[in-house]
Amino acid sequence: MAQNDNVYFMSAVGFKPPHKGHIYMIEEAVKKAASRGANYKLFIGRSPRGSITLGQSLEILNLFLNDAGVSVGDGIGEVEINAVAESNPTSKVYGDNARNRKQGRVGKRVYTSSPLQPLINLAVEMPEGSEIVVPSSSEDSERAETLKNILSHSRDDIKVEKMIVEPVSSIEGEGKLSATDMRKTIENGEFEKFKKYIPESSLDKAEGIWVNILRMELPVSSIDGKDLNEMIKGQLIEAINNLLPDSEKDKKEKKEEEEDEETVEEVSSMAGGNVQGGGSGHRDKRDDEETIIREVYDYLLNTDVIRVD
Repeated sequence: MAQNDNVYFMSAVGFKPPHKGHIYMIEEAVKKAASRGANYKLFIGRSPRGSITLGQSLEILNLFLNDAGVSVGDGIGEVEINAVAESNPTSKVYGDNARNRKQGRVGKRVYTSSPLQPLINLAVEMPEGSEIVVPSSSEDSERAETLKNILSHSRDDIKVEKMIVEPVSSIEGEGKLSATDMRKTIENGEFEKFKKYIPESSLDKAEGIWVNILRMELPVSSIDGKDLNEMIKGQLIEAINNLLPDSEKDKKEKKEEEEDEETVEEVSSMAGGNVQGGGSGHRDKRDDEETIIREVYDYLLNTDVIRVD
């Protein structure tokens, strides 16, 4: 299909961070745009929201789009991602009042960081009789009307049409999906809940996003304390053994072999009736090793080198 230069699919968004509802809206908008010989232009604000930056949002968004099979570019049926500048000129100038005179800005152009402004600036330059389609969820259905009201002062020849996309399934008991709630989930370190915001096609990337992009720590596994202790002790024993010189390892192994032989002889002697009463008082090498490992483990816990939540 030939490119239609008079139809524009455009949205000004935050997407900090993007979630599966955003990806669904993009997929639907791209399909509709392709059917009319257009692409879908996204204008994403530069300002961070909470701890989420533009860079993080773009990295996550591109990953989601790639997994969903949505092409990024300016061709028909593609999504064009525009990260807006920190400051964009509006059509307004500062008026003559005491405050503006004091700041020396009377008559100067007003600038804004809103992602809507570059969209408006582009619309003003469109050919006569152009049409703008504004995809949005039913929760933000007024976005097209807002743009229409703004353009009515300078380009009332442009037709503004809304394209409503119903939100995808929300998190049970918490209403619709929102980037605000997703940010709170991240800030609270709720990894399992975070995964509910991820598109199905990218679920296998959730851990990588959490750790490598969002710089969050994964929660401690649900493994019980006893098993965790044994795992840590095993690793400590291995680490200590690796630090020993080979000669020391050989001595240690030889001593353990001798102790095993003595144990066999003792059992044989006891079986033959040569029991002389209570234990010999000999402290097994493994008891000393266990004591050392326990002391090291307790030290690591007390100094927060390791944590058990």
